[in-house]
Amino acid sequence: MAEGELLEFEGEMFEPTWITKWIETGKEIAAGTLIVPVALCESDKTIEHAALHLAADDLNLARQSFEEAAKLGLPNNENSLSKALIHAAIMAYARSFAGGVRGFRLNTEFFEAIWGSADIELHAYLYNLRDKHVAHSVNDFERATTVGVVVADQSWRLLGTNPSGVGVTKLSMVGLPMSKLKLCPAHIEVMMVRITDRIAELDQAIYAEFRAGLAVGELVKPAPLVTLPDRSKVAERRR
Repeated sequence: MAEGELLEFEGEMFEPTWITKWIETGKEIAAGTLIVPVALCESDKTIEHAALHLAADDLNLARQSFEEAAKLGLPNNENSLSKALIHAAIMAYARSFAGGVRGFRLNTEFFEAIWGSADIELHAYLYNLRDKHVAHSVNDFERATTVGVVVADQSWRLLGTNPSGVGVTKLSMVGLPMSKLKLCPAHIEVMMVRITDRIAELDQAIYAEFRAGLAVGELVKPAPLVTLPDRSKVAERRR
């Protein structure tokens, strides 16, 4: 093994999926006939269509994590499972609104037709919590101050210089009160309806363009069902 090369003995479970929807139906498909995915030309529509499926996965993870966290009771910084679930949910929720390589990201305008003032307020709270607390450390929910330690009587008169020492005062909170945690699953369900509706619109629009190409005899080429990541490049992409 070359110096610096990582050898992975144990990996992780993954499940490639192929989500299909018949737009046009007609003849019966004969036994033994291939049903295969084919590559499409990249466009604004196909980029958004693919990104929305990933956004739906993010939001499903966020919803499930919020629900599991609520089962544990009041958000508790000392309960590592409670804190981990809430922080994971917040990160998953915000992923599709943040910049990235998907080529399309969600924004508040995407949901303006279905969000009320309470949804807008909750979204802003969750996104700011991700930016200023979970992903970064500029916040009021986490702080520490180094202090000295002395021994004094009730009137704050020092009782000598020995023993004495140093310490730290800390405040550490999850950042999401139960009142808001309870609202998150229903808030995400509303978002999922909008995403599902938009995917259905794009299904029709993309198919119309694809079908027009088939009608004039355009050649098609198969698309891979799964493309595994090159893990050696993960750290490199961050540079």
